[in-house]
Amino acid sequence: MESHKTKGARSKRKVALVTGGARRLGRHIALGLAREEYDVVITYRNSAKDAQRTLSELKALGSKAIALRAEVSKRADVNRILAQVEKKYARLDVLVGNAGVFPPATPFDEITEKLFDDTISSNLKGNFLFAQAASRLMKRNARGGSIVIMASLGAFQIWKDTLSYNVSKAGVVALTRAMARALAPQGISVNAIAPGYIEMQDEPGAMSGSSVDRVPMKRNGTPEDIVRAVLFFTQSASYITGEILKVDGGKHLLAV
Repeated sequence: MESHKTKGARSKRKVALVTGGARRLGRHIALGLAREEYDVVITYRNSAKDAQRTLSELKALGSKAIALRAEVSKRADVNRILAQVEKKYARLDVLVGNAGVFPPATPFDEITEKLFDDTISSNLKGNFLFAQAASRLMKRNARGGSIVIMASLGAFQIWKDTLSYNVSKAGVVALTRAMARALAPQGISVNAIAPGYIEMQDEPGAMSGSSVDRVPMKRNGTPEDIVRAVLFFTQSASYITGEILKVDGGKHLLAV
């Protein structure tokens, strides 16, 4: 994707790492941070073409961006990514844990061990590994930082035939709160965003819009709603940690 031979110079701009930043919400978050003058690192797994497109868009915004392939649930990959971030920028200010999977609806009796393990690994274990490694870099540079993890309304509502996803996102909520307590003394905040249905009409293969009948605000969410939430936590909420922000138009107020 890009050569990562670096000059070892300390970046004067803030640096953000967005896992799963090549496409969909991750792409929008990465671009939103670039517009706020962050140098942005994105990771991807199978979306090399999307990563190249997003990388070009980030650079057009003036971001000294790089794209790195990684399996988020593999500690060796995670450590390699953070080592490259440290070598190139000598700092990390923001981690957005966005990478994850939404497996197809599967009845309880048909959930395989592999499906369950893969979902937990991508949605929960990967966020733990990246947050642990990122926090070490943030602490070494003695300037604190912000970690924002993508949870889901599915952490609070049990949807039909989505057991592994519901469990993984409920785990993200607990992980966020536990890490917030552990990292607060080092000046590192840890918060999560729990989106409802977010329309992704500008993305290839995007699903059609969900009905707004059961959304109190009578509209679905947009990527910009999520970007604003990320920027709130990373730029305006230095004294907030361990919070889960539902961005769902009030849908969590209704029964499933």
